[in-house]
Amino acid sequence: MFRSTNLSKLAVAVLGLAPALVERPALAADPTTADCLSANEHAISLRAQHKLRDARSQLLVCAAATCPADVRNECTRRVEDVNKSMPTLVFEAKDAAGNDLSGVRVTMDEQPLVERLEGTALSIDPGEHQFAFETQGYPKVWKQLVIREGEKERRERVVFGETPAGLEAPTTGGVGASSPQRNDTSSPTRNPGAIQRTVGWSATGAGAVGIVLGVVFTVQKNSKNDEADRICPSGMGCNDGDNAKIGSLTDQANTKGTLAAISFVTGGLLVAGGLVAVFTAPDKSKTIAIAPALSPGFHGLIVAGEIW
Repeated sequence: MFRSTNLSKLAVAVLGLAPALVERPALAADPTTADCLSANEHAISLRAQHKLRDARSQLLVCAAATCPADVRNECTRRVEDVNKSMPTLVFEAKDAAGNDLSGVRVTMDEQPLVERLEGTALSIDPGEHQFAFETQGYPKVWKQLVIREGEKERRERVVFGETPAGLEAPTTGGVGASSPQRNDTSSPTRNPGAIQRTVGWSATGAGAVGIVLGVVFTVQKNSKNDEADRICPSGMGCNDGDNAKIGSLTDQANTKGTLAAISFVTGGLLVAGGLVAVFTAPDKSKTIAIAPALSPGFHGLIVAGEIW
């Protein structure tokens, strides 16, 4: 009877943990306070750059149960906001005869997106993206799309076997009319100066968000200190219960102060570095964009661009 009861309790405990294990990204260990603060800062920067998928991954880290309550609650709230803003896209792949194709590999901006289309909605970062579609027996197809934030289940048809006039059609498909889709393997060139300005403005926006958070944390810190003063003003005798409350409020105020300092420093450096990148961006090619990226868990430079 004892073993059966304990096994039942263990099963209930495992089942209760199952949703958390599904929703949280796999980690070698529960995140520490430093990990939580770092993930929070990275999520702010990624959200400002409209990299919603990466931002959501970072927010799931700082929403872990081992993170400080204030950070955890804020990250949990922002996960919901990112999910609402995340665009989704459904691709329909067909041959020239209108038959469905599922064995289609998709890349986005030259990075793997999915190995096979299954008719499900795909989470995509907002902005302009270049998609490439590959399936056996057909040349690669390209589509350039502008994805809007908050756009849900947008449907896009991809047709294989339609080739521009003058090009040989694939052996397994018929000859089709000209299509706005490109059936080649070339990709458009990019303007490195524009890349540097984009990186600069992204860093500036992330810095501005950090400064705003610093103000919010400072207000919260002052509120905790004021509350402690109201419980037991300076110079008056306080009982043990009041002292315990004051100690708790002081700890909370210190935590808010630490977060405010981190946010102000990080935000200020990002704004300064971002503006430098914007105003030094060239109009011609053969340049590399450089902007600082600083957070409690990472110090370095963002480098982007091409030499061609």
